[in-house]
Amino acid sequence: MIDFSGGYALTYDDSTATKDANLKLMKKDLARTKLSNIPIGLTFDLYFLHEYSIQPYLLAGVGIDMWKTEPAKGSGKSIKFTDVNGKAGLGVNFWLSENIALDIQGKITYELSNLSADKVPGIDFKKWDQRAFRGYVEPSIGFTYLFGKAKDSDNDGVPDKHDKCPDTPFGCIVDKNGCPLDADGDGAPEQRAHDIGRGAGGDVEVAAAAARAGTAPLEEDVPHRSPDEPRLVARVAQPRRDGADERRDAL
Repeated sequence: MIDFSGGYALTYDDSTATKDANLKLMKKDLARTKLSNIPIGLTFDLYFLHEYSIQPYLLAGVGIDMWKTEPAKGSGKSIKFTDVNGKAGLGVNFWLSENIALDIQGKITYELSNLSADKVPGIDFKKWDQRAFRGYVEPSIGFTYLFGKAKDSDNDGVPDKHDKCPDTPFGCIVDKNGCPLDADGDGAPEQRAHDIGRGAGGDVEVAAAAARAGTAPLEEDVPHRSPDEPRLVARVAQPRRDGADERRDAL
């Protein structure tokens, strides 16, 4: 999957951190300069374990950093410069539902080249030994939302992610796992009944096999059908003692 990202970052230099500022919090009150950045990234995400609710992934790509420095206090001249970078990282999606996941990610950005910079006497932004740093780490936490319906290759009403029988023949009645029902144990999957309950409302699909198997003929257990066919389902009740069947048609 291709991921396009953008954001805004703000930090301060700490005048007391004269030797090493790596992985240290910068104190605004002691800062002389404010540094801001608008990062734009384009990465390719490779996902694993598609059928599981915990889904790790790797990412790699490129990006642009649009930097700006200005005095932390008072007025003064700002300096702008733009770098192109490379990105790499990993993350984990914790799927809360079919469409929503909690996304925890860690990414390393390394500056590759300077594209442009304001002219500053005594500083060449293309020479990295004259720059304060050349990369940074981006930890993040957020939510992922997938638009549209989950893929269902065999059109049995069960998404491929949860379908344990991905090649269900057309017309079969399936259970919640997407596998054909064989209620009578004859080795042949149960098929739709077309001519039972025909009336003014048209064809009615009778999920008798689902009733015999002890599964309620609900939305997830309706017979396998073409998406263009009417969605008419007859619910089958338990036989009465006098031998007659009670049926309630749900259109």
